[in-house]
Amino acid sequence: MMECSTNNTFIAFRVSCIILIAIALVLQGISLKKDARWDQYVTGAVQADIRNPKVYQIKAYQSLWRLTVKSDEYLDEDYRVYVDEYTSKTEWREEVLRLELAGMGLGSLSFSALVMASLVPKFLKIKKLQITDILGCTILCFTSAILIFSGVVKYSENYQTILNPIVKEYEWFYHMTDNTLAMDFYFAFGAAIFHFFGGVSLIIHLIMFMRSGFKKDETKVETIEVQELA
Repeated sequence: MMECSTNNTFIAFRVSCIILIAIALVLQGISLKKDARWDQYVTGAVQADIRNPKVYQIKAYQSLWRLTVKSDEYLDEDYRVYVDEYTSKTEWREEVLRLELAGMGLGSLSFSALVMASLVPKFLKIKKLQITDILGCTILCFTSAILIFSGVVKYSENYQTILNPIVKEYEWFYHMTDNTLAMDFYFAFGAAIFHFFGGVSLIIHLIMFMRSGFKKDETKVETIEVQELA
């Protein structure tokens, strides 16, 4: 009866760990789509004729792959909000992309190792293999969370660098109405959180798994002693 309860606990913890990592990978996958939006900008410029003012709208957003700019119509050079001098400086974005891809890669490796060790019957019977697997997946989960979170922080510190400084200097002219981080940015942040909690769950899983092993060993010793006394 006790062994059955232990097996159920083992399965419940293993499944919960796999689900947490899977959710993290799904969120990370959404945030890394080519058409993802990590931030968004809505700006405009007043027409030179003040007697008949018109705001030329510019909508823009970034993903880790590219900057997309859409405008109502061609703007005079003086009205340009996004200039080549600033949009070409993408080294920081490329570094963030590398961090996010590395985080997703390690998370995928953790997920694969955990699932494989759970589905192959032969692996389930090898205690040392299970302990090594859980420990390795724990390290991968935490490393993945750190990499993704580092990328998120770096992005939040640099995403406004694509704006021409003139925009902030002449806010009345450029009518900046939106300059915020978008949903896909928060999906990546959520992925880091789920990887972290996946790692915490794996630590608890490892402790309980090892404790259940010690209890089985103690039961075997007690059984042997009773038989010898008999």
